[in-house]
Amino acid sequence: MRYPFTLVKIKSKVGTMWHVRFWDKSLQKYAHSRTTGILAEGKKEHRREAEEAARKLYDEFLVSKSTEHCGVAARMGIARASERLA
Repeated sequence: MRYPFTLVKIKSKVGTMWHVRFWDKSLQKYAHSRTTGILAEGKKEHRREAEEAARKLYDEFLVSKSTEHCGVAARMGIARASERLA
């Protein structure tokens, strides 16, 4: 089983930043990447803060993926179960 996300350090103009990569089940690879906005500097490189930010970003990613799925279903004319029962 894969981790749902990984943290990686990427150099930018500002300095080395923590980025989070999300696992895409359909592509079978880490396909989506976002910055946590946390600099990787100091003795522990702010890893704990980066992990907390990554968890929040992962939750947002899941919501956006499920919303995207509902939008595709709506465009295809597929009604959700709650709409069919009404």
